[in-house]
Amino acid sequence: DKLGAYKITYTAVHNRPDCGHPDDTPVIGDTPTRPHRRPKPVEPAEPTVSETPEVPEVSEVPEIPEIPETPAASVSFGDVKETDYFGPAVNWAVEKGITAGTAEGRFSPNESCSRAQILTMLWAAMGCPRAEKDAEFGDIPSGAYYLEAVKWAVEKGLTSGTSANMFSPDAPCTRAQAMMFLYGCFGSPVENTAFSDIAPGAYYEKAAGWAASAGISAGIGGGKFGPEIECTRAQIVTFLYSVPQLKSE
Repeated sequence: DKLGAYKITYTAVHNRPDCGHPDDTPVIGDTPTRPHRRPKPVEPAEPTVSETPEVPEVSEVPEIPEIPETPAASVSFGDVKETDYFGPAVNWAVEKGITAGTAEGRFSPNESCSRAQILTMLWAAMGCPRAEKDAEFGDIPSGAYYLEAVKWAVEKGLTSGTSANMFSPDAPCTRAQAMMFLYGCFGSPVENTAFSDIAPGAYYEKAAGWAASAGISAGIGGGKFGPEIECTRAQIVTFLYSVPQLKSE
């Protein structure tokens, strides 16, 4: 009948799960949870290898400039000034080992230069060559500071002494003798230079002419050479300094 059909329909509808029937309402706290899913394992990332930083090129070590040699200081002698005409010559002679002065701090430029002294200076300027023969002079004691210089001078033909067996080492050296010693080592014949006080054929004529032409000595002025004038130590060292062959070394 109709009533029965209605009941059946009502019951069927209300018993559907999606009709919100009070008996089907979930209780708070009983909300069904979704099934737990195991998280997908994450593969570890490959370690990133940092690139090796480029090593900066090492710049070449700059070359150390050569340090120029320090020029020798001027020699300090209490009686020698840089402004003296013989100042450069004295400094040169000391630096070359030609002379060390007469005493501590003194050169004694105005003292007469002895025959022994000039030959010793010339011998030192030539490099102290050793002679093979002895010099037989009765006035040269054994062990004298100038002995080797005199032996060398005799062997080279620069001197034969002042007599047969005398050298006169302490006698002052004259300008004529000084030019003869230098001429014997470095000189060469030149046309005679006219000096009014040099007699034709004098033993030192050629030496004086060579010294004038080489710029070693122009005489004492007034057209004179002054051959018999005694040389000072300042003059002798200046003569040596003026020899082209020595100065250029």
